[in-house]
Parts: sequence; structure tokens; C-alpha cells
Amino acid sequence: ATAYNATLDSTTKYVRFKLSGSNVVLIQGKDGTTTNSTTTATTLSAATYYLFTIDGHRPGYFDFHIDDNLVGTLTQADFAVTDLMQPSIGIRKDSGTTAPVLTMDFLRIEHLRI
Repeated sequence: ATAYNATLDSTTKYVRFKLSGSNVVLIQGKDGTTTNSTTTATTLSAATYYLFTIDGHRPGYFDFHIDDNLVGTLTQADFAVTDLMQPSIGIRKDSGTTAPVLTMDFLRIEHLRI
């Protein structure tokens, strides 16, 4: 994985959920060659807990789930077996706007080593 980068979109490789100011969920991926960004049909409600899952068990594909419901799949074929993934959770805001709040209940990471 790459080191911390304050400019999210300049990170070279990632798969992630991203929220806009309207709470519409986007799924995004970048594998060093291909960049994908797709708007889902999901808009989150305030003060509600959600379970977000990114499943990368199929080579070249990442399935995105919210509350165990598939919300989208990205094709990111150029991830290498040697690529490292670094989990992160963050919240950002524009200067001069009110402070956003994020409550995270737990984080679980599973992986298979071959």
C-alpha cells in the first residue's frame, strides 16, 4: 500500500466506498491502470448504522455490499498478487463547513494467504 496521502485521488491503487455531501454512496477503484467510479442507488440516512463490505475474492473484481446487499461490482484487473492493501477509515470536510461526525462500531479485516 502507499503511504498516507492527504489528496485521496492521487493515491495510486485503492478500492473504496465514498460518500458525497448528499450521502449518496459511490464505489471507486484504481489499480494503477484503470480508474472506476460508480454512483450506487443507495443514499444513507443520518443516525443509522450500516455494514459496508468490500469483497475481493474473485481475481480482478471487487464486489461492494451494504448491509449484505450487493450495490455494485468494479473490474480492477491490474492489481498484482504482490500489491498490499491498507485499510483506512476517514472523514473530511471543506474549510468553513460544519464538522461532520462519523461513528464506527467495529472494523474486521479478513484475508486468505495462499
